[in-house]
Amino acid sequence: MLVLKESRDPEVIRPLVERGASFTAVNKKDKTVEDMAIKINSAAINLALYASKSRLDVAEVIQGIVGLIGIIIAWLNNQTLNKVVWGVTREMNKVIRKVHNISG
Repeated sequence: MLVLKESRDPEVIRPLVERGASFTAVNKKDKTVEDMAIKINSAAINLALYASKSRLDVAEVIQGIVGLIGIIIAWLNNQTLNKVVWGVTREMNKVIRKVHNISG
């Protein structure tokens, strides 16, 4: 991206990125856009280059939440875990009844 070297104007860079300017192409010195951006170290240029990447994709967030809910449901439905919890609860009830002299 020659404009990064020549202009360094975020208002020129942003539309190029939005229209699909390559981030992987290399210049004569074998440097990528990321290499040049790191060297320039400008917040405005970084924002122009990576603005679309800095926003969370709602679909990805929803997919992550659904996946987490699925893991929780699977964990709760695990038969072995249910048996362990049931056994611990039963033993705790026995201890509480014995300590407090509760019958039945």
